[in-house]
Amino acid sequence: MSDISGCTKSTDGKTLTVIGIGNSQPVTLTMNPATGAVEKYINLEYFNTSTTVVPVYKTFGAAFLDNKDVYDGKSYFYSAFLMDNKIEMVRVLNSDNPLVDWSQEFYDFSSIESTDFFRLKEP
Repeated sequence: MSDISGCTKSTDGKTLTVIGIGNSQPVTLTMNPATGAVEKYINLEYFNTSTTVVPVYKTFGAAFLDNKDVYDGKSYFYSAFLMDNKIEMVRVLNSDNPLVDWSQEFYDFSSIESTDFFRLKEP
């Protein structure tokens, strides 16, 4: 991991969730705060990445581990980051085989939104 942009405690307070950049891709990892041991390491790669399509990512600290979803009782990672100036919001199933459960992409802003302090893409 080359850059850490933020961290939060999980809903049960037993795990520290960290988001940053590793190998030029968004990375979410969980750590045991008492021991510092990394428990899970997940990197997200754009499905269409190739030698000619290489997205540029920026992270700003938006990461959260929900140990038990209120609707289905499963554990999920939530994160948000920029990919080529588009806001990506992702939910990943926290399991032995992590799976992107859903994702949203925001990229079209009106002229009012692009200059509005509360709607800027970068802090």
